[in-house]
Amino acid sequence: MQKKLVFVATGIAVLVSGAVSAAPQRPKMEPAVMMQQLDMNGNGQISKKEFLQGAARHADQASPQNGKARKRMNPEEMFARMDRNDDGVLTRAELDRMAKERQSRKN
Repeated sequence: MQKKLVFVATGIAVLVSGAVSAAPQRPKMEPAVMMQQLDMNGNGQISKKEFLQGAARHADQASPQNGKARKRMNPEEMFARMDRNDDGVLTRAELDRMAKERQSRKN
């Protein structure tokens, strides 16, 4: 489960960054940036629709790394794993919690 959460957090960080570097490295999780880029209506929550639209924008902009297509998690599955309380939206608290858990595993 922890490995899946790390994968999800990494996937979201890549999703939000909008760019993939040529050197393989783990992107930094930034909840504030995620909220700013994905919360299209500014209500302080990321709806599933907003999340999926962000994933689609990223997929349109993404290019294969080193000539190899990157395996990506299904955005709907990613959203479901991130939505800890199953209320259909991602809050800043949920994003902060995930980032904190990821950081504690790093240390």
